[in-house]
Amino acid sequence: VFDGVGGWAELGVDPAEYARKLAQELEEQLQRDPTIATWQERPLLSMLEVAFERMEQDELPGSCTVCLAMLTATGQLHVLNIGDSGLHVVRDGVSVFQTNEQQHYFNCPFQLGMGSDDSPGDADYYVLEDLAEGDLIVCATDGVWDNVYEEEMLQLLYNPSTFNRPELMARALSEASHGHGKDQTYTSPFAANAQRQGLRYIGGKLDDVTVIISRVCMPTEPASAGTSAPAVIDSSPVSSMDETVSDE
Repeated sequence: VFDGVGGWAELGVDPAEYARKLAQELEEQLQRDPTIATWQERPLLSMLEVAFERMEQDELPGSCTVCLAMLTATGQLHVLNIGDSGLHVVRDGVSVFQTNEQQHYFNCPFQLGMGSDDSPGDADYYVLEDLAEGDLIVCATDGVWDNVYEEEMLQLLYNPSTFNRPELMARALSEASHGHGKDQTYTSPFAANAQRQGLRYIGGKLDDVTVIISRVCMPTEPASAGTSAPAVIDSSPVSSMDETVSDE
């Protein structure tokens, strides 16, 4: 997920434009070399560095946070995160892994783009080697994590009406995020973090939301002789935009 920093709207710049262009550049890198994970130790970082360099050459105004995931043929899940979007791996109703939020200071996330000194090399990089069948990979923008606590996320994922249906899970998580974001009396994760910083803030944080949920399964055909690596199925993105612009 690529989350454009909303503050650019105050300068007459569409915050989504930089994020979309960077995503397109990264996609082109993968299309040029789909086997990059077989020879690069950190393929997500390598692709992002090339894509970011092209963006720097274009001098496109804007900036964004980035959270990426790639499941390789050998069953490794590569995860890269820069900023305050994030990813959870959920197994049997428990979050067994999550990325760390990157902030320079409260409500000022690491970001790539014009006016920022951050670079792809500042990203956190993880390689998970113990994925199991049935694991859920939840990747979302801060519009989710600022409004939904982990406990509620797990309840939404394992609700009988949405369980094992990634699109419905993503929709439920998105709708909960919007609902809390509009609630001026809700003690949101964002409000709790603000209070820990000595700031007075009450309510949710209304923001655009993107959620991608994928479920891991074992393929019917082995990845190589004598082995079987997990494959992701039912990857279901949900993206929605509030009628107000994020003040991030």
